[in-house]
Amino acid sequence: MASEYVLDALISSGIDERTARVIMERMHRFGLMEEIEGLYSAYKAIKDRLENLKDPAIREEMRKIEEDMKKLITDIGRDPFFSKLAHLSLRVEIPLSAVVPYRSRIAGIRERLDSMNYTLSTAEPKEIYGEISEVEKEIEKRESQGMDVSFLKDRINRLKGIAGRGTPYTRRYVEAEVKSIRDKLVKLDDIVARRERLISLLPKVKEICSYLDSISGTDAFSLLFNSMSNRLISLAINSEEELNSADGDLSNFDSLTNVLLQIYPLFERKLNLFEYLDMIEGYEGLSDAIKGILKNEDLPKELRAARALEILKDKIRGIDEFVEARKELKRLYPFWKSYIMDELRNKGYAVRVDELEKIPKRWRHMIARMLSEENEDIIFENGFIVHSRAYSDEILRKEMERMKEEIETIKGIVSGLMKLGVNLSDKLLEIEQIELKFDEISKGEPGVRIIAEVKQARKLINELKDWIISKFAS
Repeated sequence: MASEYVLDALISSGIDERTARVIMERMHRFGLMEEIEGLYSAYKAIKDRLENLKDPAIREEMRKIEEDMKKLITDIGRDPFFSKLAHLSLRVEIPLSAVVPYRSRIAGIRERLDSMNYTLSTAEPKEIYGEISEVEKEIEKRESQGMDVSFLKDRINRLKGIAGRGTPYTRRYVEAEVKSIRDKLVKLDDIVARRERLISLLPKVKEICSYLDSISGTDAFSLLFNSMSNRLISLAINSEEELNSADGDLSNFDSLTNVLLQIYPLFERKLNLFEYLDMIEGYEGLSDAIKGILKNEDLPKELRAARALEILKDKIRGIDEFVEARKELKRLYPFWKSYIMDELRNKGYAVRVDELEKIPKRWRHMIARMLSEENEDIIFENGFIVHSRAYSDEILRKEMERMKEEIETIKGIVSGLMKLGVNLSDKLLEIEQIELKFDEISKGEPGVRIIAEVKQARKLINELKDWIISKFAS
């Protein structure tokens, strides 16, 4: 506020605040305060208009006016009629002759401010036209590069029509419009650069999409590629709405392309993305989830592919990490292969993959698949690794005979303990369930499911045997 400006000027000259306020009160009595406040308001209004004006002569004149205003206030504060009587009663009269020189100086400063207003009214349109001319040259430069910028040229023509009004509002409006047009040009340049980059990547993106289709059994990724490439090649911007739409589309294409480029090293090495995901701890079920999205017939195929890539965006880890993992896996594969074969021999040529405790959990399924692909006698199905020998009727018959003998022995022990008063009805129920399982197994044809049933029966019998040993031991 103007009164605060006067108070600050008085205090800055070395006058204490109490005395400065008494001086200001005396200035009010003679109308000086109101006139100085009017000067300050006029000065402030002009200064606000100078924010973006580049004319050094006008700025220098405004600096001198501000200095003269402060000197005027300081001189009043040091005037004996205002300062030496400052602590006396406000009723003390001040001669009119003491006020006249200050009024004359105020009139002089006001005349300079009026002159500055006139100067600005002629300088501002020139400044405004200069800014419009600069941005118009930027538009013409883009036009010479083959860009369609007609919608921005229309805005420039409208600005030229109002620039000559020379009002503060006009200047603020033109400045805002010029800034907006410059922002649009920056966005347009960015869109052109991003479009060129994405078009240059289309051949590589097409290869990746074909690869993803081949491993997922779909054509969704190729359809997504076709949609992206058609939009990129035919992209045209004839309005601000189309500019914003293109910006949004390219942001989406950027995101999808970046995910696809992360997958590219897998394609180069002829590796299966879904096997890669299965290797990563914590991503269990991710491959199935993605395949489920790709089969969702409620969505257009392009959208299915886009959603699958969106899920992968934050999931795909650094390819270097994967390559190192593959190297480690290949290095240890001979050891794990030997370990699995030993387990198969020791456990009736069938073993659950989850029971391979010496192999890291995240690599068990991968190793099982590798082994089944390498050895035609090994089958990996339903979580079981099974050797072809396990299908032998003779092997199954002998294993069933052993288990039946063992279950009869266990049943006899349990019955004997029950005669002694031990309540073992729950164990007897378990035995009956195993015997029912024997009946189911004997009715089935040899296969992975039957092998699994035999394995389950063997596990139950072993648990009963362990219980009996612990019971007698106690």
